[in-house]
Amino acid sequence: MLTVAKQPILDQQGRTFAYELFNRSGGKHPSQEILQWLINDIDIQERFGNKKLFLNIDEETLLNDTVFLISPDHFVIEILETVDLTNDTILQKLWKLKEAGYKLALDDFVCEDQTFKKYEPYLPLFDIIKFDLKGESKNDIERLKKEISTFKKFGFSLLAEKVETEDEFTQFKQMGFDYFQGYFFAKPVETKEPNIDSTRLQLLEVLALLEREAEIDEIEEALKRDPQLTIALLKYINSPYFGFQQEVSSVRFAITLIGPRRLKHWIGLMLYAAGDGDPSSNPLYQLVKTRAELLSAIAIEIGVDKEKAFLTGLLSAADVLFKTSMKELVNKLKIDAEVKEALVNRSNVYGKMLGLVIAYELDNKEAIEAYLKELGLTLEQFAKITTQAAI
Repeated sequence: MLTVAKQPILDQQGRTFAYELFNRSGGKHPSQEILQWLINDIDIQERFGNKKLFLNIDEETLLNDTVFLISPDHFVIEILETVDLTNDTILQKLWKLKEAGYKLALDDFVCEDQTFKKYEPYLPLFDIIKFDLKGESKNDIERLKKEISTFKKFGFSLLAEKVETEDEFTQFKQMGFDYFQGYFFAKPVETKEPNIDSTRLQLLEVLALLEREAEIDEIEEALKRDPQLTIALLKYINSPYFGFQQEVSSVRFAITLIGPRRLKHWIGLMLYAAGDGDPSSNPLYQLVKTRAELLSAIAIEIGVDKEKAFLTGLLSAADVLFKTSMKELVNKLKIDAEVKEALVNRSNVYGKMLGLVIAYELDNKEAIEAYLKELGLTLEQFAKITTQAAI
């Protein structure tokens, strides 16, 4: 069973530029399997919009020409360090890809003499160079600072991998890297005085009202206090997703049409997207959206409340958003006690489901196995859920 994961690649503004797709099934032909899935089973535009997709391609896939079945408009071909560039046949295939308009990325470049010597003859093939900076020494980093101007001079885009903290993101951005890959954007950075804008405060109030099943008058009044929310809600209800023939211009009617469940989902996602013109480029928004969908699908599979699961996913990065501890944040929210417990301690079924999804994001195989056992899920069930529900 194919298990596909995605990781965002961000630009210098912290916006999602692309995704790298990973095959985590452990099969013998990972590149072939994921290509077959992309070619035969999904609508790429519907799943990923206008974002580029980075794909790891091995020698076998290069040699059998399967890669030419995907569009150069959507994909960046990532050449693994195991690919033998001294092989004339492989080299010809790479030039053929280049001439056909595909962007090529060189994976796991290390700033040392041996690596420079190995790849120097082949650098003209590549558009993007990916640097794994996690294990670099201070000397290597200092050397890289000096080499970056040379890379830039020849038109390469530079991508820093395994960026795990905001400090690293700032450091590598200042050095001149164009793109960044890692989960730094999803890690909480606590401040003494979290800055919560008025729109998000209003969203939290509406979410609390929905959780305690308040009267529609209270919910309508809370939404109307913020003109931005009113506009956003009416834009949402009049979108092609709902397909209403007549325009809905009343907040009260919109609330009635959407219903409390979908309104709660919308409010949760708006927490992350508030003030953002393009949620599809907001990595935190996309992360919690995927988590919520996965948790909901897992809940259906094991027979627990999918609404509580979805809300757990939606709020799982609220500490990152508000720059405060999760415990302090949920104590201010009037939400379900089981959801609170899941978010703070991960000790109940919803917390374990969240732990499973985060382990999946980080490709922590031991933790995945442990959580699957606790939840009574098989690896095959989880693979089906991750491939169908979240990617």
